[in-house]
Amino acid sequence: MTFPQRALTVWAYDIPATRIDSLPAFHQALDRGIQSAKLNLIELTVELCDP
Repeated sequence: MTFPQRALTVWAYDIPATRIDSLPAFHQALDRGIQSAKLNLIELTVELCDP
């Protein structure tokens, strides 16, 4: 699933945004977001497989 209104939301609210595709990158982006003390949008793209 993707977030199709992402660009519009980021633009409309002037929110810093990051698109990532791995858990290590997620941890880095989350740390940066927490340190910035501002609202951040982190989009984590993952592929889910049936077990």
